[in-house]
Amino acid sequence: MGQEIKYRPAEESQAVSDSLLSLFSNYITKFELAALMEVSDRTIDRWEQFGIGPPRISIGGRIFYNRQKIADWIAAKEKEAQKPR
Repeated sequence: MGQEIKYRPAEESQAVSDSLLSLFSNYITKFELAALMEVSDRTIDRWEQFGIGPPRISIGGRIFYNRQKIADWIAAKEKEAQKPR
């Protein structure tokens, strides 16, 4: 009737867990980004509202920012500042 539940061996479950931890080590939360940038989390919200903040992803209602994309976003801002007006 019901689906059979299959359990993974401990080693395989640990490998999946380690893989997820490794993946998420490349991401920070909105609050961590705010602390890193020395701004409030409301400023991060405003950046998103106006489309001027770094790229983000949402998983389960939580917002995450990729560390490399933050660095790329900062580098792009630096290049914008150097352009003659």
